[in-house]
Amino acid sequence: MQFPLRALMILMVVVSVFCGLVFGAPPIVTLPVLLVILWISPSVWINGILYGRGAWRPFFIGGTMGGLAPHLGALYYSILSVISMIEDGDSWTELRVAGSEARLANIYHAVIFLIPGVFSLFGGLAGVWTYWMFQPAKSQAKELPSGPGPSAVPPSHLTRRSRDALSADEIHRGNAANHDGANEDHG
Repeated sequence: MQFPLRALMILMVVVSVFCGLVFGAPPIVTLPVLLVILWISPSVWINGILYGRGAWRPFFIGGTMGGLAPHLGALYYSILSVISMIEDGDSWTELRVAGSEARLANIYHAVIFLIPGVFSLFGGLAGVWTYWMFQPAKSQAKELPSGPGPSAVPPSHLTRRSRDALSADEIHRGNAANHDGANEDHG
């Protein structure tokens, strides 16, 4: 498996910023970022279900189902945390303090708010595994003819743009090939 250098550098920057955020920033900075990640992540999984093609769709379906219960638990905890911070005035001063206790609070919240992503990843991998288990073997798959020559699709099924692109001779050869094949089957 090969990765483009650009993708590897982007991944390295994202992981570095995340580690700096969790281990170096005070909780007043870390918690809103973690909450945004928690609250926005379902849209990524739902859009993957809707717009994914091939093996991506079972990945997102499995990820949504695998991370649903942990995500709902983390959402419940996040809502309770936000309500308690709003009601209790002392919580705001505790969030501004940096130090070892702040680091432990950041790690604690990061684990709670990001663990649904781990469950979603494993659910997605299970979905892809199930998808590939039920795919027909390569030798059983019907291959369409490719290369130069008459189209395998009859001209009547071509779109207007593709018909306009074909020359009259190619359309005639395609009709003749389809017509001859029909006569051989019935004749």
